[in-house]
Amino acid sequence: MAHKSFKRAQNLDPISFDVPGPDGEVILFNCEDEIPTGVVLAFSEVMAPADDSTDTPKADPFGAIQALFVAAIVDSQIEQFQDLIRTKEKHRGIPLSMLMEIASDLAEQYTSRPTGPSSGSGPLVKPNGSASTVGALQGVTTYSKPELVEAST
Repeated sequence: MAHKSFKRAQNLDPISFDVPGPDGEVILFNCEDEIPTGVVLAFSEVMAPADDSTDTPKADPFGAIQALFVAAIVDSQIEQFQDLIRTKEKHRGIPLSMLMEIASDLAEQYTSRPTGPSSGSGPLVKPNGSASTVGALQGVTTYSKPELVEAST
């Protein structure tokens, strides 16, 4: 039986983001190299378009967003970020539209991270260059609008 050993990714580019602070300064938030998969899955589930065919309510969207930020932002900056999203003072915190944009960007960054170098165990599969094109259309298909036919009497 074949066996493959997986290792954590190495040498990842750091993830961070910045937001405007209350006094016009820029606040940089550093993020963890990795976060639990379940956090991203929960966020993805609440962000997916609603399926009107079921009556099952979705999970708490704000809870999933909150969990994403708590998992992503380094521990030393979580309280500072929480203060910015919980403030009720106008023009002092992070607006909801920006919060959603940051959350979506973080989820995208974590799901598109490289997996790191190969573990080296298991067979190496190389393409032989003879990909099948059986059944593929030759050329580009286009849509043509049919000409209008005039009624004759």
